[in-house]
Amino acid sequence: MDSTERQKILFQKHAKTFSFAAAFLGQETFNKVIVLYEFCRVVDDIADEGENIEDAKTELLSIKTNISNSHSNDPYISEFVTFLNAQKLDKKYVLDLLDGVISDCRSQISIKSKDHLLHYCYQVAGTVGALMCPLLGVKEAQQEAALPAAINLGIAMQLTNIARDIKEDAENDRVYIPQSWITITPEVLIKEPQREENDASHACQKLLQTADHYYEEAKKGYAYLPLRARLTILIAATLYRAIGGKIEKTNHQYWLGRQYLSKLEKVSKALASLIEITDPSFWYIRQERKAHVGHSR
Repeated sequence: MDSTERQKILFQKHAKTFSFAAAFLGQETFNKVIVLYEFCRVVDDIADEGENIEDAKTELLSIKTNISNSHSNDPYISEFVTFLNAQKLDKKYVLDLLDGVISDCRSQISIKSKDHLLHYCYQVAGTVGALMCPLLGVKEAQQEAALPAAINLGIAMQLTNIARDIKEDAENDRVYIPQSWITITPEVLIKEPQREENDASHACQKLLQTADHYYEEAKKGYAYLPLRARLTILIAATLYRAIGGKIEKTNHQYWLGRQYLSKLEKVSKALASLIEITDPSFWYIRQERKAHVGHSR
């Protein structure tokens, strides 16, 4: 099995929502995207699946040093560095991504404030949005202008993931709900509350409301993308947002477990999203470029 086939299988297995939308991409663009996805998956697995936290942190710090120096004795990392250079990707975003993943190498995780949460979302997902810009065909002269929207979409998707995974994260001693919103322990989050209306549900609602803001901000960047990539990102954003919608329909009862979209739901949501191509911002670049990403950079 060659590396492209391996990356394709990994992408389809783990990135089910985005891989559905990626059907609109051409093969050349798709092959670039799955290289980046595989790297993200590799570093996530190092942080999440290692038996020893310190060993995982050491390995990730080594990868960070290798990428910073544009050299590695590890064949996989060396190949990825070559990919970064060939695609003219800004290493800053890869290094910021690694910082975010390294921050997860702790026995217990808590987030102090909304700003802390948004910075974390930038690190582990907004950076991926920034790296996707050139891979999806944004013209080099327009990449700086397109970056805020790309980063905002990554932040929105990560906030959706966090809302979806509140219970699962709590079972692993991780709480990404800001402590400034609600002081709560993993033990409390795991249990089903005695009443439907509770502070944790309200915090879940705030996560999704914040995500909605960033999804809207991300729309300002659609017109920078080539048409096929534009459709892909429109559909991917719609599907991720729809996961948040399913959580909302449960009255934010996150303890019921992860919410997913069925294949039929993906198809229907994707078709419904196409109405957005009638919006001028889907076709024309907006003149104002002051998207709210200052906290992240």
